[in-house]
Amino acid sequence: MKKRVLAALLALVMLFGALPMSVFAEDLETVEEPSGTFEPDEPEKYTYHLYYDFNYVGTGSTKRNIEYGPTADTSYTYTVDSQTLTCREGYNFLGWADGKNATEPDYRGGDTITLTWQNPTKTIYAVWKEKTQPQPDITDPTDFAKTQYVPLQCKDNANHRIEKLLEGLPEDAWEVEWTPGSKEATLKLYPAKIAPLYTMGGEHKAVDESTVTVTLAYTNRWSIAGRIPAIPAIKITCAAPVIPDPTEFIGIKTVPVQCDNKADHYMQYAIDGLIEKKCAELVWSTGSKEATLKLYPEKIANRFSALKGTHTAVSTSVVTVTLTYNGGWKIDGTIPVIHVTCAAPEIPDPNPSVRKLNIYVKCVTSGVNHSTMDVDLGSLESSSGWTVAWTKPNTTATLTLYPDKIAEHYSKTLPGHTAVSTTAITIGLTYANGKWAADRVLPDIEVKCEPAIPNPTDSVKEQYVTVVCDDQTAHQNIQYQLENLPAGSVDVQWDGAAKTAKLVLKPDKIAEHYGMAYGAHTAVNSADVEVSLTYANDAWSLSAAIPDVHVTCKPAQEIPSPKNSFDKLLVNVACNTENSGHDPIEVPLSAVANSVNVRWEPGMPSTTSRITAIRA
Repeated sequence: MKKRVLAALLALVMLFGALPMSVFAEDLETVEEPSGTFEPDEPEKYTYHLYYDFNYVGTGSTKRNIEYGPTADTSYTYTVDSQTLTCREGYNFLGWADGKNATEPDYRGGDTITLTWQNPTKTIYAVWKEKTQPQPDITDPTDFAKTQYVPLQCKDNANHRIEKLLEGLPEDAWEVEWTPGSKEATLKLYPAKIAPLYTMGGEHKAVDESTVTVTLAYTNRWSIAGRIPAIPAIKITCAAPVIPDPTEFIGIKTVPVQCDNKADHYMQYAIDGLIEKKCAELVWSTGSKEATLKLYPEKIANRFSALKGTHTAVSTSVVTVTLTYNGGWKIDGTIPVIHVTCAAPEIPDPNPSVRKLNIYVKCVTSGVNHSTMDVDLGSLESSSGWTVAWTKPNTTATLTLYPDKIAEHYSKTLPGHTAVSTTAITIGLTYANGKWAADRVLPDIEVKCEPAIPNPTDSVKEQYVTVVCDDQTAHQNIQYQLENLPAGSVDVQWDGAAKTAKLVLKPDKIAEHYGMAYGAHTAVNSADVEVSLTYANDAWSLSAAIPDVHVTCKPAQEIPSPKNSFDKLLVNVACNTENSGHDPIEVPLSAVANSVNVRWEPGMPSTTSRITAIRA
């Protein structure tokens, strides 16, 4: 055994060329043999298995094992069993395969399968094919089709209708396309061949000659497929008949004429007579199944006037009556009455009617809650919110609305609004049935808010006016802030909505105020001083600077010396010595004239007096 191992190792070394054989030669020669008799090792034995899997779920065993061994052979060849399996109902056995889901066999009976000691076990699977079920005997659908009826319907005459049995129709009028064994077939009908077979009421032909197809289906028996299992009707039409002229038919009919003012003004006119007098006209084309009778109310009214006095047609529009032919002429509906009236009534002025109309005025500015105003046009007349153009005695007129004027009217209730669009709006007016009416609904007038305009009085309070005395340079100019002037000196004239105002100064009042500083003065020009104010860019501003107010001193008067005025005055004299017991006394200034000094500039209305010490 040891020799065998050494020999194997030596072979490996020589294979890779790592060592020369001589290295081991000595060792090989010196290996000692074991004592006793040498017995060679027995070869290893293997067992092989071939499994037959019947490959279906059934009762009993569906797997078979063919075992061989143990044996010393390193491979074994099996011969595939030639037995045909019949254990699975409804299926035919085809053979054996390596895969469980195979549809074609890899092995049949007699084929060989070799297994080796490395892979001693294998399973092969039965391959099955479902048996074909016997198909029922499907009959030819032609026999079924022969029993069916095809309806024929004339589009020109509802009474021209019939159903034809297919079996009784010519062979070229229909056919069935079918493949034997198929459960579906197609029935084909040929209208061009079928339509002439209907002869009741004259010759007929197909409206549409296209082939009509019907699907047939087999489920135990043949039937017509589809939601409505019936052969559709084939539309046919009568051969064009000779259509007579409708003049004779309509000529004996009459047209009623009625006066709306007097019930006894009534006549009936034969249409042939109206046609002769050009009061009516029959329009028809030869061969057409439709005609039109035209009645001319104005001409009929003139003919009526010859017997009943002057009359006019209530409506001058042409009246049309339709005639149709379907085996005979008839009138669609009835011949209408032609309404006339005695001598044309006077058409009233439309303005009173317009005044009763209403329009809605609404503010469309976002973020505000200004109510929509229902305005009658009568209230807008004074503000020129609308006009009417009318020429007597026409039965039509034109109403024109002016949005900017209507917006002004709205602003009287909710100030500060203007029209969204200032374009004039025109609306037709028509007089009919004794009254005027607008041809359409009056549109809403849309307005928008303008920013609120502040009172201009506050904006001028901080302005100044300069007062200049024209007589004495000693009387200096004085600038007065308007808000400090006395009442009645300044006025602001504004209507509360306009963007213009007027500042008014009263020179006489301002001169009086100036006189409080420099004595009596009068205005050089007592006329009001006016300065325009304008509102723009959210602010009031003066159109020009406030002019100076010129004043003059009052005419000089003889002013007496103030010295004599003091003679009657008293001066209180008191002793300031403590505990003197002397009571204060009053002394007339005339008694102490030497102690009084009066400073006065002649002509001046003011003075200064000084009392020197009075000795007691």
